[in-house]
Amino acid sequence: CERFVEYRRFCQGEAAPLVVDDSYALIVPLMHNLRAFEAFGLPRERAQLIHLYITYILLVIVCAAEETQRFEGTGNRRVRGALRYIQQHYMSNLSIAEIAEHVGVHPGHLHRLFVAETGRRINDYILDRRMRHVEFLLIHTDFPIADIACLTGIFSQQYLSHVFKQRKGITPNAFRQSYNI
Repeated sequence: CERFVEYRRFCQGEAAPLVVDDSYALIVPLMHNLRAFEAFGLPRERAQLIHLYITYILLVIVCAAEETQRFEGTGNRRVRGALRYIQQHYMSNLSIAEIAEHVGVHPGHLHRLFVAETGRRINDYILDRRMRHVEFLLIHTDFPIADIACLTGIFSQQYLSHVFKQRKGITPNAFRQSYNI
C-alpha cells in the first residue's frame, strides 16, 4: 500500500522523507518515537508505555480511514472526487479551479454541486479541514505555530492565529496550553 511506504522504510532503518497526508504525516514520527522508549524505566513500565503509544498510532490510522469513508456517502461523483482531492491536497495552495480541473467540470458548476451536496462552500470546507488538522497538531505535537501553518496549507502564522482565534475564541498557543498534561 502506498500509504505505508514510509513505514516499510522505517522498519528497514532507512531514513525517509515524510509524505504529508492528513494525520498520516504524524505516524512515521510517532513510530520513530518508539525507539526512545527503549531507554525508559523498567521493562513492565516500558511495555505498558509502548502498548499505549501503539494504541494511539492505531487511533490516528483509524481516524484517517473514517475520514476517507465519509466521502463515499456523497451522492454526486464529482463532489466525491472533489472531497477526495481536497483531503489529499489541502496542505498545499489549493484553488477551486484546480479542484474543478481534477474532477473535469467548470469551477462555477463544481461550486454549485458542492453547495447543493454538502450545504457548504468549497473554500469554507477547505478551511475547516485545515483547522481540524491545526487543532490535531497543536494538541499532539510541539511544532511551532509557523510550522503548523505551513503543514496545513495556511502558510501564514498571522492568518492562522487570526482565523483560529476567530473560530475558537482563543489563540493557538492558549489552545495548546489548555491540552498540556
